[in-house]
This record gives sequence, structure tokens and C-alpha cells, in this order.
Amino acid sequence: MKEVYKYGIELIHRKITSARKNGQGTFDVKDDKGTIYHAKKLLIATGLWDNVPAVPGFKELYGKSVHHCPYCDGWEVRDKEIGVYARNKNGFELALALKGWSDKVTYFADGRNKLKPIEVETLALNNIPIVSYPIERLEAKNDKLHSVVFKNGESRQCDAIFFVNGFRQQCDLAETFGCNMTKKGVVLTNRYQQTNIAGLYVAGDAAKDMHFVVVAAAEGAKAGVLINKELQKELTIQPQEQILAS
Repeated sequence: MKEVYKYGIELIHRKITSARKNGQGTFDVKDDKGTIYHAKKLLIATGLWDNVPAVPGFKELYGKSVHHCPYCDGWEVRDKEIGVYARNKNGFELALALKGWSDKVTYFADGRNKLKPIEVETLALNNIPIVSYPIERLEAKNDKLHSVVFKNGESRQCDAIFFVNGFRQQCDLAETFGCNMTKKGVVLTNRYQQTNIAGLYVAGDAAKDMHFVVVAAAEGAKAGVLINKELQKELTIQPQEQILAS
């Protein structure tokens, strides 16, 4: 963070309440103190919220032994008892993916099975049991997941759970501008992070399904370079002949 200041950057820690494109083709951004900022270009990098299941224990263990990305946290729980929580979404692909880290994978449907018959058969063939009992809570020991407790009083040992429960935008600015969105709720951009709104860019998780920090950073860099080039072009004085030709 300290490195930012040497480039003459001002960091303003404010909640943005609204943003719009004005009649001059630039952006007006308003914060919760009523201050309005003006910009020729706007980059949104607000990310997403994961929909953490409301089952007791999920929120408390999230980031410790409850995760959503096998590529981020699968290695740390290799060869352990791994669970897949998928009540509101289909967790078929996630369950199969986790077999790359452990042979002990269990699918927890929490009373609502979203699997197709062929998927049930495939999981069985790959030794992934499906437990459909409604879940009462996650039980921890020493701040780590220890077991899944069901409403019928039974429990099952589990060292880590990966859940598939969807996500949502952290803010609705992109939608407010009228950006094109995917069915999954992320913003559609081109390979330079440009949206369908001129001058508006979106980088990071808010614009892609591949939710990795390194990917988000790369997208921010691409957007920054293109924004800089566009501003340079707008500030460059062109010969009169070229202006008329364009």
C-alpha cells in the first residue's frame, strides 16, 4: 500500500453510493459524505460476495476449514476427509474435482438433492457417497472443522468442506450503468476489461468466473494500460487534416 503514494496517488476510503455518466460523456461518482468526484474513465474492481450457507458453523469456519475454491485450498487438505456442500446448487463437478486431492470425498446435499440420475451414478462409480440428511451444524475442535452434525442426531467426520452456493456482486454499480451481465451474474467485458459502456471498465472477480487474485491483478493491469493509452490519445493534438478525415 505504501508504494502507491510515491506515484502521487490519493487514496480515499469512502463508500460510493451512486455513479452516473453525465451529458459530457464523463463520470460523476458520489460518496456517502455527499462529495462528488469526476472522471473521464472509471474502473470498477469491487469483486464478489460468496453466498456462505446459513448453517451454523459455516461463517465461523469460513477461510479456515470451509472453502469454495479447490484450486486455492485443496492442497492444504489433501488426503483428508473432504466434504462438498451443495444444497442450492449442483456440486457434481466440484466433488469430482476434489478427488484430485483426496480419495475421501463426501457429497452433502442437506436435504435437497440437485443431482441428475447420471450424476448420482457417476459419483457412486467414483466412490463419492451422497449424504442427503438435513444438516444441523458444523462442529469444530481447536478452531478447525471436526464433523458434520445432522438434524437426526447423527454426525460424520469431516476435516474440510468446500461449498457451491453461488455469489453476488459486492455493489450494483455495473448493473446501474446498464452493463451486459452473464447468467452467472458477472459483468461481460472484452479482453481489455472494457464493458459495453464507453469509458467504463471492470476488472477482477466482478467480471470473470475464474476467481483468483493473480487473475484479478492481471486484469487490473490490462485495464490500466488501456485507460492510459486512451487518455493519451484524447490529450494528443492531432493535425487538422487528420481531425477532418476522422
